[in-house]
Amino acid sequence: MAERLEFGLLWYDGDARRPLTAKIEEAAACYERKFGERPNRCYVHDSCIDGEMEWRGVRILRAPNVLPNHFWIGLLRQQPGGASRR
Repeated sequence: MAERLEFGLLWYDGDARRPLTAKIEEAAACYERKFGERPNRCYVHDSCIDGEMEWRGVRILRAPNVLPNHFWIGLLRQQPGGASRR
C-alpha cells in the first residue's frame, strides 16, 4: 500500500449475496454523512479484487492488511502539484 490514509472509516459487511460495489457505496455514504466529504479511496482484502478498480469516484485497492469483509474507506487528499499527501 504505497498511499496511506491519515484516517478513515473501517466498514464491515459479511453478506456474501451483496456485490462489492453495493458494499462500498454504503460505506462511502456512511463516511460522507459522518465526515461531510465523499471518500476517494477504499482498501479491501486481496481476495476481493484482482487489481485496482474505481466505483463512483472511489478508487478501490487491494491491501493485505485488511481483513476479509472489511473496507478501510477514506479521503486521500492531494498536495499542491498533484502528489498524494503521506
